[in-house]
Amino acid sequence: LNIAKEARKKIDNLEEIDFEEFHAEKSRSLKALEKLIQGILEKRPLSISEKLKKGLTEAILQEEFEKAASIRDQIQDLEQDTNSASKTAEKA
Repeated sequence: LNIAKEARKKIDNLEEIDFEEFHAEKSRSLKALEKLIQGILEKRPLSISEKLKKGLTEAILQEEFEKAASIRDQIQDLEQDTNSASKTAEKA
């Protein structure tokens, strides 16, 4: 995924050349990379955070507010753990 995003960025930032073939190839390449990125995003497994957020949305829609509150707390705990780990890594 990151490789495809980086390739898209590099192609998008190419210096413009005044040739019809260049513009056609650039456009074709960007469209192909966008399709690849979307395919990867659709097929990759959800992260823990994404699963929790999806569950939170479903609980709210089902009006299961106690369940939603529990999931919200899990998301907050996960984000705190992630932030703590990032700060620890920065100090190292």
